[in-house]
Amino acid sequence: MEELETTTPDLLGSMPTAAVAMDQRALRIGAHSLQANGRDFGKTPRADLCGALEADCHDGAAAIRSGRVAAIAEELERARATLPTLSVVR
Repeated sequence: MEELETTTPDLLGSMPTAAVAMDQRALRIGAHSLQANGRDFGKTPRADLCGALEADCHDGAAAIRSGRVAAIAEELERARATLPTLSVVR
């Protein structure tokens, strides 16, 4: 959960610039990292969106990247809002 508060915002923060610059490598790496983090919480909409963005980067689908980055940011905010309600089972 700590990664959701520390690394994830920085990664996500760089993605809109990468989308505008059409930097497929940076987007693909960011999407892959965020997808892995999302999967740590189970099958989440954010992880699914990140997987779709990663696939877009492989396919060269530039037109929808910015929209996917915005959707990922919205899902991240939803996830962060639920953090206080989660209980950790060890």
